[in-house]
Amino acid sequence: MRSVTSTRWGRSANMLKTQGARWFIVRTASRREKILAKQLAAQDVRCFLPTLSCTRVYGGVEAHVTLPLFPGRLFVFGSDADARTAAATPHVVGVSSGDDEQRLDDDLRNIERALSMTDELQPCAPPEHGQAVEVCSGPLEGLRGLVDPGQDPQRLILPVIGVDQAVCTMVDGSIVQTVC
Repeated sequence: MRSVTSTRWGRSANMLKTQGARWFIVRTASRREKILAKQLAAQDVRCFLPTLSCTRVYGGVEAHVTLPLFPGRLFVFGSDADARTAAATPHVVGVSSGDDEQRLDDDLRNIERALSMTDELQPCAPPEHGQAVEVCSGPLEGLRGLVDPGQDPQRLILPVIGVDQAVCTMVDGSIVQTVC
């Protein structure tokens, strides 16, 4: 069984935009994403941690686990001071703000929207070359992403700029249209 969820702590991003907040990409030490997110939430630092719930078998025993969709990454939405707060913890390897703030914001909103629409997202590598598309009907209507016609034109890929990672889901190729 797989399901996908997102964990967002704190206030709404729309309110923060008017206060000059922005996204930071936080690289975490191995398996520290959830620990860091909870620690930052306790300090009123807003973050986004998209996760995947699945069943794993350890020593013959089934366990339900929640794993980050982007291992080693947590997204903080706030001020430079919030980024410094994250960077000061022992769980952080590095913090960056990304080169294209608007694109990062759009990518993360797209991921959050996808999480609310489907439980069939999976981590995947971003394509080297892809065609920008928008889903025009069905349960994923309005999502924008990439398809790689050379690989699988039914696989919708949702990349996130600045992290060299993506998630994907399957769509009927007839319900997507090319975007300019």
